[in-house]
Amino acid sequence: MEASLLPHAAFVHRRVMPLRFPTALEAEFRRYYWDRLLWRTRWLTGIMLVGFLLFALADSQRPEASTREVRLAIRLGLVAPALALTLLIAARRAWLRWLEPALSLGMLLALLGQAALIIVSRYDPTPVPTQSFSLVLMIVYLVSGLRFRRAAVIGIAASLWLLLALPQTGEPRSLTIYYLVMFNVVGLTGLFSLEMLLRRNFISTALAEFRALRDPLTMLHNRRAVMAHLDRVQKQSRREQRPYAVLMIDVDHFKLYNDEYGHVAGDACLQKVASALDQVLQRPFDMVARYGGEEFIAVAFDHAGDLFRLAERLRTAVSDLNLAHGAEGAGPRVTVSVGAADTLQPASLEGDFERLIDAADRALYRAKRAGRDRSELARPADFH
Repeated sequence: MEASLLPHAAFVHRRVMPLRFPTALEAEFRRYYWDRLLWRTRWLTGIMLVGFLLFALADSQRPEASTREVRLAIRLGLVAPALALTLLIAARRAWLRWLEPALSLGMLLALLGQAALIIVSRYDPTPVPTQSFSLVLMIVYLVSGLRFRRAAVIGIAASLWLLLALPQTGEPRSLTIYYLVMFNVVGLTGLFSLEMLLRRNFISTALAEFRALRDPLTMLHNRRAVMAHLDRVQKQSRREQRPYAVLMIDVDHFKLYNDEYGHVAGDACLQKVASALDQVLQRPFDMVARYGGEEFIAVAFDHAGDLFRLAERLRTAVSDLNLAHGAEGAGPRVTVSVGAADTLQPASLEGDFERLIDAADRALYRAKRAGRDRSELARPADFH
């Protein structure tokens, strides 16, 4: 049941997380990912931008470098603008959807730019060392914030381009290949491990939050969740000047049911009742929760003033299950009693949701005293 309500549960026992979740889950993971790594991406991009600008300044002071203009063009005309754009996008959370494409472009140009600097500097007295490419490569893999698949494509493509374009003169080609292979292997292994850890933490965090707000037996929201929801609904109601209602629901003669059929059957009964109630209220601001024991609470936002009809729908949804209740003193089937209160009551218009709960509770016990398996609306006196 948990897996059907929360798609994260399908991945909890995976030894290795997938590098891409289903679409909706992947979008949620992306938000989780950047909540944790955005600060690091901002700092790294800024540091890389400053570094390329400082090296450009150093190049401008080297009259002996025959490729000085080319170096400056690469640093100032190619890499620096791409990093500056990435930094600008990373600075605004509202632009986060464009961050990964911009970051990918920035890191790709940083790698290609460094490779180009190494290649053209071979004609200067002081060439740029090949190891500097490996340094940028490790930054891209382990610090930038790029996810594994994007980083792997960018890093490997740039490494291959460097190897194919690098002149045969200078340090032994076999040594360059060795360093590049090792840096790619080490960097990608570290990045893969980091992403697997973040994906597993994402699943674990989502499950922990889900379980903290759910009743473990019925999988409905629990009392803590419904109180937080009521606070949001109350604020929404005041903003939009639209009513909302609280309905208290109690399973009739549930103690007798447990005594007759046992606690395992009692748990199964509560699960079926919970499912039936939940099917009635499916709108975004509606909620059904287990309030405690055999008691449930429902929240209905903007119910068009027909509160009694809504209460009856909840009551008949359980009655229509036709769950046998053969205990002496009970009816032939499992039923519920419902008490309801809404903000359309003059006495409750300016009140808070605790007053609505109290009024609905009084209406519920009036329904039970009147014979059970019935719905009662709160009266003005119930709000005092």
